Parts: sequence; structure tokens; C-alpha cells
Amino acid sequence: MVLSKRGGGAAMGPKPLPVPAPVLPSPYRPVDASWDSEEDAPGPRCGHTLTAVAATGNPDSSDYVGPRLILFGGATAIEDGSSALGGGIRLAGVTNAVHVYDVLSRKWKRYSPVGEPPSPRAAHTATAVGTMVVIQG
Repeated sequence: MVLSKRGGGAAMGPKPLPVPAPVLPSPYRPVDASWDSEEDAPGPRCGHTLTAVAATGNPDSSDYVGPRLILFGGATAIEDGSSALGGGIRLAGVTNAVHVYDVLSRKWKRYSPVGEPPSPRAAHTATAVGTMVVIQG
């Protein structure tokens, strides 16, 4: 619920009036998002970006590329059993690895960008601009 203030700003002013929250167009529906193979799946990490890129081309043509998620960078994590609390996760280093999740086939692939790859980084931002992913930070 969002409250709006009505009237002046004195300590003894009128009480806020309740304003109803907007109604969302459709309810949340979970989707089965598991993948078939872990051979190219990215390992545990933090500080990475996951950017949605829309499908391109005609679905009936050979140049069609379906919708995908591009995972870039982050600090990779390694399970560490040496913690006094009985284990945990330790950060192993920053990476510039690129992984692509094909939404239609539900498979991960390790990807090598054309040209000079971006430097390893974590806690950056990324956004899709057409069919490109632009990384900043």
C-alpha cells in the first residue's frame, strides 16, 4: 500500500490517505528452467551479469537465433571445507568467461567472443542493445 500525504506539514496535520497499489496484469507463473547438461554450465559465482537477448531472424530460416541469456564475468566461487563453521564458499578470482543459455534448447554453452575479449571483471553492469551486449564497469 502506498500512502499519500494530504494537507500541510505540521506535526498535528491530517492523517495520510491510503492509495491502492496498482494491479499487475497477470499472476506470476513459475517455469521449468532446468538445463539438460552441466558440461558447459557456468560454475558458482557472484558479481556477474545475466543479460536477456531477444531472438533474431525468421524462425523458419537457417539464420534464426533464438532467445538467449548471456552470462558474463563475476567472481568464481569454490566450495571450501576449511571454515570453522563447517565449510563455506571462497572466492577464487575474477573471470571474463562468457556463457550463453539457449532458452529454447535449455542448454548452456561456453562462448568465445570475436576479437579481443573484455578484461576480467565483477560488480559491473551489462545491457542488451539490439543483438549486442554492452558491458560497463
